[in-house]
Amino acid sequence: MSKAKIYYFTLQDEQTKEEKLEWFEQTRLEQIPFEHVTPDRKQNWVNLTDNDFDDFLPLI
Repeated sequence: MSKAKIYYFTLQDEQTKEEKLEWFEQTRLEQIPFEHVTPDRKQNWVNLTDNDFDDFLPLI
């Protein structure tokens, strides 16, 4: 069994709901410029961050 591949696309946050719906109405699936995303070591794949939380000292 092969691993799943994740492809992601987002519209601009500044767009209104109507603008986004219009874009989806006019755009074919094949035309959407999806980006292949590889999850990080904690399996995060949306809004990937580059942080150093694992290096912090535990307080409790």
